[in-house]
Amino acid sequence: MQKLEHAIPALVLLFLGLSTLKEGASGLGLAVAIAEIVSSVLLLVAMARAAHRLRRPHPSATSHAHGVDWIDIFAATMLGVEALEKWQTHHHLARPTIMTALVLLIFGIFHSRIVAKRERRRTLRISDAGLYVGGRPFRGLHAAWTDIESIEVDERWARVRTRSGQERRLDLADLENPAAIRDALEAARARAVQSGGV
Repeated sequence: MQKLEHAIPALVLLFLGLSTLKEGASGLGLAVAIAEIVSSVLLLVAMARAAHRLRRPHPSATSHAHGVDWIDIFAATMLGVEALEKWQTHHHLARPTIMTALVLLIFGIFHSRIVAKRERRRTLRISDAGLYVGGRPFRGLHAAWTDIESIEVDERWARVRTRSGQERRLDLADLENPAAIRDALEAARARAVQSGGV
């Protein structure tokens, strides 16, 4: 839904390109009009495909996307064409538009890495060394088994507290697989007791 904000500028640029073609543009004006039409259509098609996938997800689809984000890449292309059109018609270098296009292009290209990093922050990891409960940047909890003071799990909440006073609370109702997380934390509590923690 956040990507829908690109649809209105895409439609505006599409109609601008079509009207320029109807006026009989030539040379650079014709090239810019064609670029406006192509970039707008590519963005609108990418958005339609994404909306279709959301309505009917493939059975093997996971909760996260892989690869590049074509909507951001086509939005960046469209903004680049818009900046070119401003240069061609007004001889004005649209710096904010160019900067936005570059940022969208970077986000589009590195989409899978950004999503993977975000997902790593939101994980629960249990290893021989201890327990990691993810969270916002600099708010994750790393604890060796002997450093864990308590692990409490009820129907709605899970709380992990360390001997140093650090605490991480999880709202199980807000997670995708609360039963598996509850079971993993129960196993973690048993392991902490066995290691001399809790």
